[in-house]
Amino acid sequence: MKTYLLAILLTVPATFAAAEPFKCRVTDVLLSSEENPEFVRKNKQKQFLITVGSESIVIAQSSPDFAPSEREFFPVSEPPSDILAMATDSFSVSTFAMPYLTNSGIRFDATLTLQTANFVNVWTLDCLP
Repeated sequence: MKTYLLAILLTVPATFAAAEPFKCRVTDVLLSSEENPEFVRKNKQKQFLITVGSESIVIAQSSPDFAPSEREFFPVSEPPSDILAMATDSFSVSTFAMPYLTNSGIRFDATLTLQTANFVNVWTLDCLP
């Protein structure tokens, strides 16, 4: 048990100080509003770069159908639980969740949401370091 705890403690700084972004592709898009196959198709073409820093997570998006964008999320969880982060503005709340990684090179799933008073969109991501 002591060895396990020591291993977790030694990996905490490395995970939160990752310099290289995780590269993610969209595997699914869920909408709470009416079905919109064209919107879903375009969103499935998005690519995300996720950079986990010591105090924030920056998520950059690129797509052939949408303008590039970048948003800063702030962690609301503590290691070794899953990494949970939020971003807010006057229009929406966004959340991001990914597993807390202790090993480099592991493929993982993550989720990204966008919520307003009228809808919630969820992107399921497949990510690689």
